[in-house]
Amino acid sequence: MELEMTGQHLGFAHKAQAESLRDRRRRLAESLREGDVAARRDRLAMNSNEHKRREIQVRIDRATREHVSRGGSGKSNAVPAFLKILSRHQMRQVSFHFY
Repeated sequence: MELEMTGQHLGFAHKAQAESLRDRRRRLAESLREGDVAARRDRLAMNSNEHKRREIQVRIDRATREHVSRGGSGKSNAVPAFLKILSRHQMRQVSFHFY
């Protein structure tokens, strides 16, 4: 009688352990799927941000070239200096954000 009960108890423990392992595997699979979805979402956001950053950089470069080609002098020299600072700051901001 005692052996029977022990066997039944071990069978129950084995089933509970197997169920626990299945549940853990299911949760891990769900976490992996969620991580993949988040990675795709983040990749899209980074690509979008990079596209916007490049557009802004093109506008800064164009404004600097146009100012220089017009032969800006005096106070107007502050404009290209400001654009250069803005450009450097923007690049530094992007590198801090991604690394």
